[in-house]
Amino acid sequence: MVLFSAVVLAAGLSTRMGRSKPLLPIGDSSLIAAIVTTLARSDLGEIIVVTGHEAEAVAGAVKGLPARPVFNPDYAEGEMISSVQTGLRASDPASRGALICLGDQPEISRRTLALLKRELEEMKDDAILLPAFEGRRGHPIAVPRSVWPAVLAVSLQGSLRDVIHDPEIMVRTVDVENDSILRDMDTPEDYRREIERRQRRSP
Repeated sequence: MVLFSAVVLAAGLSTRMGRSKPLLPIGDSSLIAAIVTTLARSDLGEIIVVTGHEAEAVAGAVKGLPARPVFNPDYAEGEMISSVQTGLRASDPASRGALICLGDQPEISRRTLALLKRELEEMKDDAILLPAFEGRRGHPIAVPRSVWPAVLAVSLQGSLRDVIHDPEIMVRTVDVENDSILRDMDTPEDYRREIERRQRRSP
């Protein structure tokens, strides 16, 4: 089996939410456990949960699930790039690429994950893959291993956008069928809308 790494970014301070986003109740579990469960069903190869703020609690939330928590000591510095770098450094040496997943995205579509995995497997141009719904780009972002050195070279004050906008690095958009790639949660209002969405779907 071709090995890919899912790197879940769950280290942030959750300042706008006011409490740890990965630990928010969602359905019958925590948000981070729900994300890991979906990823585990997608047969990627390995799942790395990058922790930082409330690291022990986040690691505890995925205990018993097929995920490996890895602590990012620089989680409070700059943007998410330090967590992306922590996840890539912790990945299996045999990994062919990584899906960079947000730790506050409540419903990652398994069809989207399967599509990105297939694109990585069949890739011939070593491009970063950005999923898009109706022209809007979102997450997870697929990064082939050949691009990892460029990501690891970004300073803590930079971001993954620095690599995406680098003219020497190829980027391709992959159209997907639903808006789950756009629905991360930053504020209590976002969380409330997501809970209401789930309640409307319940019988």
